[in-house]
Amino acid sequence: RGAKAAEPSMPSALKQQMVAAELLTCPCCKDYFNDPLVFIPCGHVFCSSCIDKTMKVVPKDTFDDMVEYRCRTCAQVSFDAPVVCVPLDATIVELRRRGFFVAL
Repeated sequence: RGAKAAEPSMPSALKQQMVAAELLTCPCCKDYFNDPLVFIPCGHVFCSSCIDKTMKVVPKDTFDDMVEYRCRTCAQVSFDAPVVCVPLDATIVELRRRGFFVAL
């Protein structure tokens, strides 16, 4: 039977840190989450400032107070404001406190 090709080895701790960094990175600004919010229809997470800057569609009709949000990852639309992702936010606060984050 064929042998598996050897993958380049990387220390396990470094692999874990790279995966964690990827999971804690905003797909919009490519930085670690800052005040993460969950986009309700699809569950994608973004920084609150990224949502305000790039996903919020303000109505052109000044009499209409409905605000539309469009997900940057999957393009789903919602009229509900994204909500705070409390577990992720608490995790990020603790990781910052412990000095986990380095500049991306």
